[in-house]
Amino acid sequence: MKLTSANPYARLVLAIVISSIVALILAWVFAPLLAEALAKQMGYDTTQTEMPKILLLMDIVLSTLFFFIGSLLSIKIAKTKPYLAALGVSFVGWLVYFIEVRGLEGMLHSEYPLWYEFFPSHLGSGWVAASLVTANELPNTSSNITDNNSNEENLQNIPTPFFAVSTQKLIVMSLVTFNTYQVYWFYKNWKIIKARDASNISPVWRSVFGYFFCYPCFSLIRKFGQENSISGSIDAGLLAIGWIVAILLSKLPAGYFFLSSLSILFLVPVQQYVNKINTEIAPTHNRNSSYSTGNMVAIAIGGILILATILGLILKK
Repeated sequence: MKLTSANPYARLVLAIVISSIVALILAWVFAPLLAEALAKQMGYDTTQTEMPKILLLMDIVLSTLFFFIGSLLSIKIAKTKPYLAALGVSFVGWLVYFIEVRGLEGMLHSEYPLWYEFFPSHLGSGWVAASLVTANELPNTSSNITDNNSNEENLQNIPTPFFAVSTQKLIVMSLVTFNTYQVYWFYKNWKIIKARDASNISPVWRSVFGYFFCYPCFSLIRKFGQENSISGSIDAGLLAIGWIVAILLSKLPAGYFFLSSLSILFLVPVQQYVNKINTEIAPTHNRNSSYSTGNMVAIAIGGILILATILGLILKK
């Protein structure tokens, strides 16, 4: 049977089955291994008889993350009814776990704490995934997929002088990717600059070695704004110095390297000016303020790693 828009429910069931298998493999195989590796990295003894609480916490957050990814995958494959697609994966995961521990009696008399046994990781991950997708107006029903995609493509086809992204999204993605998104930000801007100026620069290398090329990038943005009579301006020199110093804080010992996240404070004024330029030159361009499936996966992974690190430091003390 061909899985097209004429068979949305068959596609939905297939999406739930495939995504549930992926989520279960990740949660059963990789979550315990990653949790143990992270606990050892933080200096916990995972060989003792009583299971360390940090190991149980990490197992929960990693399992939640993997079922969140599975729920997103199900929504992506199904292309319809996001809540059914996501919560279907949640239900399968919970049902398999319920059978594995031999029902309610097994959960109540388990060697693990009750908060671990009854933590709603399956249901919570599916609900959050569906809520995020719905909020960002990703595919909802098979009837409006074509129209939504067409409008998105039309917006993205409008060129802008520099990389368009909302300041909120820039901040969030920079924090959860531990500044990796900032490298991507430089790459996108240098790529646009290269195409506009027909130069032979390398956007990749200028992004990787941002220490040396952040000032030229900021300076070109300021120059473009001035040449096109865009109100306001930026201090390219001070912002570049501040960004470089903040990025260098990543070299500090463990527990302090998070200070490098302050680097985003020096990119925000630049992006605000870029958004003003883009709005003046291309008023109907795509503002890039919504979060794609890939963005949400990155947010989930980064958010959980940050939370796990903070919990690990607190519990260790």
